[in-house]
Amino acid sequence: MNDLSTPLTDVEYEELDEFLLSVEHDDAVLDLSEFDGFITAVVSGPKTITPSAWMPALWGGEDNAPVWDSLEDYQVIFNLMIRHMNTTSATLMQDPMEFEPIFLESTVDGVTHWVVDEWCAGYMKGVALYPVSAVTIPEVNEMLAPIRQFADPDGWDELEGKDNREIRTLQERIVPAARAIHSYWFARRTPLDAEAGTYVRPERKVGRNDPCPCGSGRKYKKCCGRPIH
Repeated sequence: MNDLSTPLTDVEYEELDEFLLSVEHDDAVLDLSEFDGFITAVVSGPKTITPSAWMPALWGGEDNAPVWDSLEDYQVIFNLMIRHMNTTSATLMQDPMEFEPIFLESTVDGVTHWVVDEWCAGYMKGVALYPVSAVTIPEVNEMLAPIRQFADPDGWDELEGKDNREIRTLQERIVPAARAIHSYWFARRTPLDAEAGTYVRPERKVGRNDPCPCGSGRKYKKCCGRPIH
């Protein structure tokens, strides 16, 4: 079994994408691209956000959580998500210029275009988990602008009338913005938050009555080890 620092393979990305596509709720994260944007924001904020805090946002609220056939099925998907989170976090911390988002692509008349709306929407869903005070800072708002433009219907209106070259120029601002936001908050985190930026698997198997490794403070059986019905 892969540990939680191992990057996902293409097959595992497909498995995660298929799972996300199967979650039927209007407010849920739709697919792998939106999840990638969401998790990029989760690891880029002012404080560590534990899985117990961000997972309900994936479904559009705890009441919309999927039904798992077994605890094992849940753990497979949970591990895929955590491994992708760890990979994203490690890249942004250690080698941010290597960070590349998972944008969708569309080919029209032989020309390939980025489709960034879902990634940006996912990112802003992650930002919604930040403290309110964090997103009212003018400098942060300015850095968020290139991402918000493609996530917000008001931003789409501003794109009307722009040609493909102009839109591509705006899209190319997204990745530098994501890197800058992570850098901004990482430099301002407490040492404890900075160290907790990557989720680490405990060395021993977690018992159902043990504290949940996600850091929620609840027992494993009441948190990430809870079969969802």
